[in-house]
Amino acid sequence: NGQRLIIDGNADGHIYALQARTGSKVWDFHLSKRGINVSPVIDGTTVFVAHSEENLDAGTMGRVVAIDASGSGDITATAEKWRIDELAVGFSSPMIKDGRLYVIDNSANLVAINADSGDILWDHSVGTVGKSSPVWADGKLFITEVNGNIHILEPGPNGTTVLDSEELQVSDGRYAEIYGSFAPAYGRLYVTAESGIYCIGNPSTPFAAAPGMSPTLGRETASTGTVASIQVVPAEIIASAGEMVNFRVFAFDENGQALGERDASWTLDGLTGSRLRVNGEFQSSPQSTNQAGQVVATIGDISAAARVRIFSPLPWIENFENGRPPHWIGGGGSLQAVDEGGEQLFRKGPSRTGIHRHAIYVGPSYMSNYTVQADVMSTQKGRRRPDIGLINAGYTMDMQGNHQRIEVRSWAAELRMAEKFDFSWDPDIWYTLKLRVDSDDDKALIRGKIWPRDQSEPDEWTVTVEDNDPVHEGSPGLIGYSPIDIYFDNVRVMENQ
Repeated sequence: NGQRLIIDGNADGHIYALQARTGSKVWDFHLSKRGINVSPVIDGTTVFVAHSEENLDAGTMGRVVAIDASGSGDITATAEKWRIDELAVGFSSPMIKDGRLYVIDNSANLVAINADSGDILWDHSVGTVGKSSPVWADGKLFITEVNGNIHILEPGPNGTTVLDSEELQVSDGRYAEIYGSFAPAYGRLYVTAESGIYCIGNPSTPFAAAPGMSPTLGRETASTGTVASIQVVPAEIIASAGEMVNFRVFAFDENGQALGERDASWTLDGLTGSRLRVNGEFQSSPQSTNQAGQVVATIGDISAAARVRIFSPLPWIENFENGRPPHWIGGGGSLQAVDEGGEQLFRKGPSRTGIHRHAIYVGPSYMSNYTVQADVMSTQKGRRRPDIGLINAGYTMDMQGNHQRIEVRSWAAELRMAEKFDFSWDPDIWYTLKLRVDSDDDKALIRGKIWPRDQSEPDEWTVTVEDNDPVHEGSPGLIGYSPIDIYFDNVRVMENQ
């Protein structure tokens, strides 16, 4: 309908169409009970997309659909053009060429579909595990498969001809896992695998990088010239106390067409002690405490806001007397300030859904060479014990309850420098955790202390770890795995002394 849209799937199982410039929702289509990992492909006003989870209206798994993208609102019941049930395409994104839609299901079957009718034309096995997407180049399909298989296929109306098949291996002779798709560019083919990055082409052909061609976009509806929405730019900032920031306002019509920069009236929501001029020039007080709020712009009866977080120089101390700090980032709804026997504490409880592990960050990501300290306490229910820890400049120190140990790491998904230390600790007792990181170009020295809060701080560090591939900066934070309640209090961030 003459609107420039972004169309994609979401973790809630919906496909959403948003105005590309404003983010305003135009329509949604509820496809799956679980998240959508597949990127849609669009041909004209038809959206093709798939999933491999449970269907909403049947006890079957997987569906490929064609959706009429010209509607608005909830189009789930009205916009479906055709469907194929029990075709589980949960990772590979579809591809369309010359009226045929190509998909690779989770079992690595390449399926060709008539894009107009939804009829399956043919299928061809390319392996056993389908993760990557088919790619078209030079009149052929280039396909990878998880178990090291690479195929070049020439598709036709009734089947496909295999032009070449290869298996990539690693040094010990097993197959090299492949999760990425081919990328054609500059007369060459690029592909990544466990065994390396490959460039395929004629080595004697001179290489010349050139800008890619922009896709042809449809004509947009003529602008109405009437302001329907506005944006404040920048939309979110982290500022130091006393820093000056210039905000601007851009207007858009009801179809999301840009109307250019506009004058607006400005107000502050929160941000105590800050100054905001009529031209959008904002400055926080040099004596500002850590805080968060909004800079609000208004044109007529239309308003928009930018979020501002202000951080003062170290040291910082937080005892939760004023609730959950609004300038802290992340953590989810299971973290909240609570009154426990007249004492204000920060509690992380079990998640209502999903995982119980969360991190919350208490400062900017560009910080380095500082110390984080907090008082912590865990509860216990049956055999369930939580983990509780601190984050400092990209490093984490965790007290792990079930393992009765301390773990120091940089990234939980890749324990490249992680070290574990036996450490017995008890529930319902307050401990003080202290994590210091000193880093330079060559290494990081990570040191931690843990002691009962009612005792004096020990002279010696409880754990010491060196990282010769250092993380140079990162936010301070709190982290916890909490199938049961854990508590934080007296959080401090200070310069290394």
